[in-house]
Amino acid sequence: MAEPTFAFLGTDAEGRPKWLVFPCQRPGQPGEQCQIALRPSQHNAVGASWAWDGNRDAPTITPSIDCSRVCGWHGWLTAGQFRTA
Repeated sequence: MAEPTFAFLGTDAEGRPKWLVFPCQRPGQPGEQCQIALRPSQHNAVGASWAWDGNRDAPTITPSIDCSRVCGWHGWLTAGQFRTA
């Protein structure tokens, strides 16, 4: 798989990104994108959000990203690298 590309969307009142967008990590989903809300604010209807280390080039997100109900992928993003649970 090619190196992941990350996009940060929107900004909160303090200039921090609201969303992280990245390529779907489920095999067989070429071109699909995933989007998660970044803390400290919750920006989506279900209230889930993830902590981000501030690194735009090689982000670390905690806790794990669980898209099992959407695309079936569950894993981690650490130092810009994805790994599957």
